[in-house]
Amino acid sequence: MGGAPEGWLRIRPSVPLKVGVDHGATTGAVWNAQANNSHYRITELVLPSLTSAGLRRFEFRTAFLPHTAPFAPLSGVLLAIAGAGLLVRLLRWRGWVAASDGMVLILHLGYFWCALGLAILGASILLPANIPETAAIHALTTGAIGVMTLAMMTRTSRSHTGRERRADTTTLIIYALVNAAAVTRVLAPFAIPIYPELLVLSAACWSLAFGLFALVYGPMLARPGHRRS
Repeated sequence: MGGAPEGWLRIRPSVPLKVGVDHGATTGAVWNAQANNSHYRITELVLPSLTSAGLRRFEFRTAFLPHTAPFAPLSGVLLAIAGAGLLVRLLRWRGWVAASDGMVLILHLGYFWCALGLAILGASILLPANIPETAAIHALTTGAIGVMTLAMMTRTSRSHTGRERRADTTTLIIYALVNAAAVTRVLAPFAIPIYPELLVLSAACWSLAFGLFALVYGPMLARPGHRRS
């Protein structure tokens, strides 16, 4: 397939992969994958190859499988469009109207990180020499997941303990810290001279954000709730 030796699949143009099945193994089928670069991720290497081998057992043709899709320019374009679509949707919600409510604003910031992460991921596929993929990964994880997790943890903690759903000063500091962690971690790959310092700063902000949540909201959740007056 595509110039690869007999019995080999090409997951990417430069990565031949051989998949074999040992039906005599006592624990079932044993899959052997040999690639010329061991750091490829599961979604790029293991999943497509094992799916192809599995389909062959049922006499399906596997030539149609899009093995190179994660790195195709089309994937980058679609991811960029998805990010732009999320941003348009976010703007249509007009979150700035409720910007004075910290617990509403933080939800919009978490959603913004999701849009930004998808856009950066698309750009990293289209312009790999200029846009590092790690920036997109941390926009989606430290940014979108981290910010939205703390947004919901603080909101539901106050609600479920009968308190007013309002961000006090400590909660606003938690929000600022987790966003600072995301910003510094996303910027780190673009600022190589101060890369280690930005990593330390990001880790410190992240740890402080969740540590402060545990310190403030832990006792709140441990005590019996009370009804709001």
